[in-house]
Amino acid sequence: MSRTVAQFDEGMTRPDAQATEPGASAAFASDLRSHVLGPMLVRASRVRSFVDRCIALSFRLEGGQYWSRSAREIMQTRFGVHIGAYSYGPCFVPGAFPRGVVIGRYVSIANGVCAFARNHPMDRLSTHPFFFNSLMGMVPKDEVETGSLVIGDDAWLGANAILTPGCSRIGIGAVVGAGSIVTRDVPDFAVVVGNPAKLIRYRFDEATRKVVLASRWWERPVAACREELGSMTIPLRDPMSHPLLGRAAGAIPRQGEGTR
Repeated sequence: MSRTVAQFDEGMTRPDAQATEPGASAAFASDLRSHVLGPMLVRASRVRSFVDRCIALSFRLEGGQYWSRSAREIMQTRFGVHIGAYSYGPCFVPGAFPRGVVIGRYVSIANGVCAFARNHPMDRLSTHPFFFNSLMGMVPKDEVETGSLVIGDDAWLGANAILTPGCSRIGIGAVVGAGSIVTRDVPDFAVVVGNPAKLIRYRFDEATRKVVLASRWWERPVAACREELGSMTIPLRDPMSHPLLGRAAGAIPRQGEGTR
């Protein structure tokens, strides 16, 4: 069974399903790359048998998954999956993520990661999608509620992680361990592992988390981050000294201080 057919089985949301996340609206910003043949590839992707080839050619012409504007447009218009700039992984595989999923910028998604928008009903005579999924052609409307999913900017999802309908948000900068089964929302900068996935720690202390969130550094193009490469390739010890965080750090009162 193909990924696409399997995803229909689990229930795809309607094309008009939407979710929002800070930074996600910048997915088609000028820091993505375009090719003169891009619009033609987007049009050609209307033919289902051409989709995979159109996405692959978009990668080839536009610098790969990190940069391709046309591949993102195909995933958005044909499959309802919004992918922010520089994000990569199986989010570009048609059917791996259900419609309505919003993926932020700088998101790392390893091989084998998949997400499901809803469960099969267990309190009815049958659990089969014939009896709850209108796409199967037997019921006039969907009989099981479909959820939404937002994957925040700079999140990292390890290999073969599974996001179940109980999870509607993976936080900004969060980490999901390889093979984890996520059944609930993951906070910003949290590290979760296991089945079911449980919080084991945060990447930064609370004060640093506030500074990083306030900085919204992920909204910068990668060229701006590259200018501070020396600070991006070492552990974050002092937010005040980081060139991308200093202004935000100065604007947040330290613990025990009030605003003046």
